[in-house]
Amino acid sequence: MKVYKITKKGLEYIENHREEIEECMKVASKISKFLKIGGIELVRSIKYLVSNIDKLDDNDLAKIREILNETSRRINEIVDKYR
Repeated sequence: MKVYKITKKGLEYIENHREEIEECMKVASKISKFLKIGGIELVRSIKYLVSNIDKLDDNDLAKIREILNETSRRINEIVDKYR
């Protein structure tokens, strides 16, 4: 295992950008939590849908619209309890 040592210049950079780095770490933590609760499957499904959207007929697009609207509504209902 290789060990790295931070330079004085690197420490200065970190100190000068501490707030930005802390914000990035908070966002990364939230994204990680989202992915762990099933977000990764949702992201994969959206990618799959976008890649194939031109192949879907109007009936299937309407079904997916209903699913997305219902899912969004249900998620918002849950999250709104904590605002």
